Order: sequence, then C-alpha cells, then structure tokens
Amino acid sequence: MTMKLRPFTTAGDFRTRTRKQKGIGNNMMDTYLDVVTGMGEVDKVLGECEQIGRELNGIMQVWASGAAVTAATTASEASRPGASGSNEVGLDLVAISEETIATRVDTSSDPRVREAFKDYIRKQPAGVPDSVHLKDYQMLGVNWLNLLYRRGTSCILADEMGLGKTAQVIALLAHLKATGEPGPHLIIVPSSTLDNWMREFSVFAPELVVRSYYGSQGERYELRSELRAMDELDCVVTTYNIATGSPDDQKFLKRKMAFKARRCSPLSPSDCALTTFAWARPQVTVFDEGHQLKNSESKKYKDLMQVRAEWRLLLTGTPLQNNLQELVSLLSFILPDQFRDANESLRAIFKVQPGSATNLLSRERIMRAKKMMTPFVLRRKKAQVLKDLPSKTERIEYCAMTDLQREVYEEAIQRSRMALVDAEEVDLDAQASEEEDAPGGAGEDPELVEKKPKPRGRPKKVAAPSTKMGNKADTTSSAHVLTDLRKASNHPMLFRRLYDEKTLRLMARDCLKEEEFLDRNKDLIFEDMEVMTDFELHRFCLTYKNLNKYALKNDEWMSAGKIDKLQELLPAMKERGDRVLIFSQFTQVLDILEVVLDTMELKYLKLTGQTAVSDRQNLVDAFNKTDDITVFLLSTRAGGLGLNLTAANTVIFYDCDYNPHNDKQAEDRCYRIGQTRQVNIVRLLTKGSLDEAMYDLATTKLKLDAEVSGQQQPTAKVEGQSGPGGEGDAPAEETGSAERRMKRSLLSGLKQQFERETQTTQATQAPDEAVKAEAVKAE
Repeated sequence: MTMKLRPFTTAGDFRTRTRKQKGIGNNMMDTYLDVVTGMGEVDKVLGECEQIGRELNGIMQVWASGAAVTAATTASEASRPGASGSNEVGLDLVAISEETIATRVDTSSDPRVREAFKDYIRKQPAGVPDSVHLKDYQMLGVNWLNLLYRRGTSCILADEMGLGKTAQVIALLAHLKATGEPGPHLIIVPSSTLDNWMREFSVFAPELVVRSYYGSQGERYELRSELRAMDELDCVVTTYNIATGSPDDQKFLKRKMAFKARRCSPLSPSDCALTTFAWARPQVTVFDEGHQLKNSESKKYKDLMQVRAEWRLLLTGTPLQNNLQELVSLLSFILPDQFRDANESLRAIFKVQPGSATNLLSRERIMRAKKMMTPFVLRRKKAQVLKDLPSKTERIEYCAMTDLQREVYEEAIQRSRMALVDAEEVDLDAQASEEEDAPGGAGEDPELVEKKPKPRGRPKKVAAPSTKMGNKADTTSSAHVLTDLRKASNHPMLFRRLYDEKTLRLMARDCLKEEEFLDRNKDLIFEDMEVMTDFELHRFCLTYKNLNKYALKNDEWMSAGKIDKLQELLPAMKERGDRVLIFSQFTQVLDILEVVLDTMELKYLKLTGQTAVSDRQNLVDAFNKTDDITVFLLSTRAGGLGLNLTAANTVIFYDCDYNPHNDKQAEDRCYRIGQTRQVNIVRLLTKGSLDEAMYDLATTKLKLDAEVSGQQQPTAKVEGQSGPGGEGDAPAEETGSAERRMKRSLLSGLKQQFERETQTTQATQAPDEAVKAEAVKAE
C-alpha cells in the first residue's frame, strides 16, 4: 500500500497521504525517523570506539606475529588478531613463549616491537605462589588484561568455560599490587560462585587481603564498619543480588568504599605507605558471568552502571551473539563515556520489533560492531589450548511413559488444546512471557525460588491450577501450557492424581488433631491441599503423626519413564566408578529424585538456588573429595554457573533448558581444566512429548548460532540424535531472548498441530454425517 503512494517529497507529505489509508499506522514515519536517528548514533559511537581500538589493534598485531596460534591457522592469517578461523567476536591469541620474546623481541631493532612488549609480564606475577603454575595461554591472558588496564580501556575476557578466567583475573590483581597499584578492587559474582572465588584467591594470590561482603542485613551493617576500619584491604567480593539490593548496599559499593590501602613503590615493593582513600571508587571492578549485562534496559544493568569503577572487566564463557542490542549494551557498559549521550537514541532502535527492514539496517552495524569490538574482547576455546583434554560424547536416552504418566500427559494436552485453539497468533509472544512466571518454570531466578507453603487453613493469594487435573482454571488460561506439558513429561507426581478429594477431606479433618492446626478452618485447609501435587501431599503426610497413614506406601515416585531409565543407567554407572551430575530445571523434580536415590540406596548431594550460599562450596568440596558419592543433584540455573566439579565424568540432563547455552554451561562444570576422564553427556527425552520438540529446537538454535558467528560445530560425538525439526528458531541477530523465542515457537507449533488435528477430525466426520443424513431420508 505504501509503495503505491510513492514518491513522497517530505515526511509531512508521507503523513498526509497515508493518514486515511487502512493498515498504515500513523507512527510509521516517526518510528522510521527514530530508527534512522538511532542508527546514526550507532555509527557515531562506533567511530569513536574504533579510534580507541586502533592503537590496541596495532599492538595485538605485533603480539600475534609471535604468538602460538592454532594449527588450523595459516602463516598469512597469523599476522592479524582473531585468526583462528573463527568469525566470533574477540581475539583468540593462545600464547607467546619466553623463547619467542628472548629471540625475537629482545634482539629486535623495531621500535614498534619494543613498545608493544614494554609492559609484558614474562614470568608469573609476584604474589602468585611458586606451587601454582599458570599455563601459557593464561599468562598471555594476564598480559592482555594488563595491557588494557594500563591504557584505561575496559574489556571482556570471554575464554570458553573451564579455561581458568578466575585465575587470570586474580593473577592480574596480584601483579597490580606488586607494582604499587592500590586497591580496593570489587568483584561482583553470582551467589553460587562466591565461595569458589574466595577459595581461588587463597590458591592463586594468598598474600592479597580479600573479604566477602555477604550475609544478612544485620551482618552486612557490621561488615561495612569492619571493612572501612581495616588497615589494608585489596579486594571485596560480593554478589549481584547484594550489589543491586538495598540502598545501603548500593551506596556502600558505588561511592562510599572509604578503605585504607598501602601504596607501594614499583621499584621497591617493601617501601609502602598506609593511605586512606576516603570516598574512593573501586580501582578495578570485575563482573563475573558478564553476559547477564547484555540488556541495557534491565534493572540489573542500570544499577551496576552506577558502580563507579576506574576500570571494568567483564567475564563470560558465553560467545557474544550477532545481536546489535547485546553488542551495543556490552560496549556501553565497558565504554560508558562514549555512549553517555547516545543512550536515548539507541533505545529507539531497540524498541522496534525485528523485521526485514530493521535487520537490513542492523546487519552492517553488527559486522562493524563485531570488528570494532575485537581489540576489547579475548576469547580462546578448549580445542585451541587444551590439547590433552579428554573427549566428550553425547547421547540421547528415550524414555517411554508409564500408564499413569500417559494419562496425565494426555489430559495436559487437552487443556493445552482448549487454551490455544482459540488464541490469536499475535498473542503468542505475551503467552510466552507469561510462561516465565509459571510456578516452577525455568524462568525463575535460582536465588529467589521460594518453596510452596504448607497448608495453613487460609486462602492462598495465588493458586497453582496446573497441579489439579480437570481444574476449570486450566481450560481457559494458556499461562501454564508449556509448564504443564514439561511437568507431565518429567513425572506424574508433579500433579494430583493419587490423592482424591475424599482423601483430602479426611486429611483436612485429621490436620485439626495437630497442635499447629488447632485454630484453623478445615475447609480452608482442604482448599490449600487441592492445589498441591501428589509429591507435596506425600511429604506433608510424613511431617505430621496424624497424617502418616495417608503417606504413599508403594514407592509411587519410582513410576515414571525417566525414573525407569535412571534405574537402568545409574547402577551400571556406579559399578564402573562413574560420578554423575544430574541437572533439572525444576526444584520439585530434584526433591523427587532425592527420594528415588534413597530408594535405590545411592549416595548423593543436592544443590539448588535455595541452598545457602555459605554451604555451596562445602557441597562441591565434599563431592570432589568423596568417591563413594555417586550423584550430585543440581538445578541447571544455580548449579550450572562457576562450579568446578571435575570429579564427575557423566552429566545427565533430566530435562532441557529453554536456552541451550545454559545446558552447555552446565556441561562445563566437569568438562574443564583438571578433567582426566572421558565425559559423557546423557539427555533424557520422553517419547512422544514436548521434550522432543524442545530438543530439536535447541539443536537448531545452536547450529544457527554457530553458522552466524562462524563457529565450528560441537566436537562431541552425538549418538541417537534426531535431525532438527519443528519450527526453526529466529536468527541470532533478532532482538529478544532465546528463551522467549523458543517458548513462542513451541506454542506456535502446538497450536498448528491442534488445528491440523481439528481439520482432520472434521474431514473424517463429514462423510459419517452424510451417511446418517441419507439414512434419515430413507426412513
């Protein structure tokens, strides 16, 4: 329609001539102008960033000419950074040997070479114990960090997971102290990695004075006074939740870290003077798992932008995607001065829904942004630097549903059909967003998951209709469609089928015999129990003497397709001496698995987002040091970040994450430095369920990301893998989260399936109706 009205002389002419045309929004021109303005700002900012990167790029080229690069790299490619045959964002230099420096650098008459290696750290930094040996590629990483620090340019260390990014950062901080660079430094990490960071400091730089800033509100109040009073303090380690939490915490970490520090002479490290840095900002601020900062509109991003660090370092093991919003968000975080005046214009780009026109405008900027970011990002992969890392295999184990599970799944399908068959296609995005809030869904923050309260005899503000079969609420709401189907694929006890209403009323009556329920209302207790799952009700019965008789007696938790498969796999794994990590998205699945493993008499440990931060590292240590603990149960989000579990050689995914990169992170808990055995990845998929569609979409997503970013396909051998199917995922350059895109694809696929089935049913019913009509006429 718009094309037919061309040409337009001015924006006003466009508005006038399209105002009365149906199907053309009044804001089309405004949106177009906003996008063009925003793209202009992108060009301007990228130009400024390119200027900063030119000097760094020159040094990188000198380094690369003497670096040990991957075997696949040709001699001509070795003269430029980022030359490992990958089109990913970032440099991939591996190592520069001492021999290279001695024979090439020390004897060179080229002033560029001498300048490039002027501050190069040839031996392990002072402060790193002799008992610790940094690998060659880690020493190059420390030097790269030191180079950018000396030039005041923040950066991203994006080495693949398991290559020791933590050790490289700590070695840099030890070097800064040894050369007279005062702290304090601030490290912000996920809660699950806090204890591991403290432990790594004690290993790689025991002379650094490091304290964790974590605890209850009262404990943190005391800590603030204690930290300020310390004569010497090099580093403070805290969590994202604390750093973005209460005003007192944010104020303390942002601008009131009035610590004392010792300023030492680089020429004489023993010559130190005690100085108080009142109202000092952190010298170095490290953001572990920095890919969490890829959305500039999130509260976390905005809060952490207020932390006024002299130098920012982001750590991430996740490759940077071809997404203009993510790339610009990360750039604006590490180079805030360049982006300060352009944020409003840039925001206009990100509000526009992705489409062919926007993609066309973005594609060139994406390539330019990636090229420009290269000097600020260092990324090496295991295949490049760990030649002796054992192999990794992956296989699928298909699981047949039990009879009860099939009934539960079919009922969930019928509820899904009623919820989706009348839904408009445009509503699927909203429904995908609703799924993130579904109880027990994978969208939960692992540090904020709350357990469902026990029945108290008073109405709940929010019920969970998906646990009760036939609940009317389920037939009209699509918010629990995917969650219902995933639960049914996992275990029938995630619903209520074994405890009928008659039993619940008897239980409600007997609750009144317990002291805790003496003043409660029986009918309200019944209402509370109606929305509980069979497993929750079973555990509730075990809690109270007068309810023990209602507890399940026949090991019903052992009846599910995936449990049958675990009963087949785990005994053989234990016999071979395998150590197993089992990941699930659902904390209640892990609760069921605890009882399953008890029944199987297998020793295990468990870590979820509900596990106290102070206990997490102790659990990791116990598993790594105790050979007779066969299984470690972990939630994918809480247990998939930053933990070192190389004692395990087998990973079992009980269910899939909506974002396949999260599963990849979880795999790397054991496939990393220190692993000496072949690692086996096992995925449990319930036949004929949503599991298969999720896995196919995840596989497609990983392949698309690999193709777009120029990565090679994963090296793990995959056994029993079905080909990609279902509705393909969106291109990586489109805006929006991978999770939301997958949810929308799954919902759309379900709706199309239901519509096809309805059409088939109607087509087969039509002849029958015609026959009946003829029979009536004959009579």
